[in-house]
Amino acid sequence: MKLCVLALLLERAVELRGQQTWRTIRQTLDQVKVGRYRMHGKPLRQSTQGTSPMAESLRRLGIPLPQTILEVSD
Repeated sequence: MKLCVLALLLERAVELRGQQTWRTIRQTLDQVKVGRYRMHGKPLRQSTQGTSPMAESLRRLGIPLPQTILEVSD
């Protein structure tokens, strides 16, 4: 029960800070995907390109837009 209440409080805090409904924020941020690839034999993690609504939602929440290239390993 405590976990459910905590989740609802977190959801409400995001709505207030993001100035949008939880549904809208979630749909916007669901577009962020990370894929794993191999390039020249090296593993690579890459995220999707950020959109304007995504950037605006993240800016309101105080979260930086993720970089396109997240990791290149040996």
